[in-house]
Amino acid sequence: MWQVLAEETDKQTEALSSKSHKRLTAAYVTDQQWAVLAPYFPVGSRSKYDKRDLVSAVLFIKQTGSAWTKLPDRFPPYKTVYAFYKRATKLGIWQRAMSDYETLKTNN
Repeated sequence: MWQVLAEETDKQTEALSSKSHKRLTAAYVTDQQWAVLAPYFPVGSRSKYDKRDLVSAVLFIKQTGSAWTKLPDRFPPYKTVYAFYKRATKLGIWQRAMSDYETLKTNN
């Protein structure tokens, strides 16, 4: 029933991590996208995290389709991301920002 497989070499591990990194970078907000979104999420409110990272993290969660997705180390802790999203949604900021974001994505 159980089978021992050959251990991964460093090159295999490196190749796998670079593939997953390439896939994850698609979720990051580009400079052009952030130029559109930044006015909706001004810096200086209560969050100690960069707003661009928070937006990227929420988009990453939405892209993977699961609120329980483990975020890459680059992003803030999940609890912070979720609180940011919940607050932005409650205030209607997220919906307005995302309509502009989607328009930008479809135009490119």
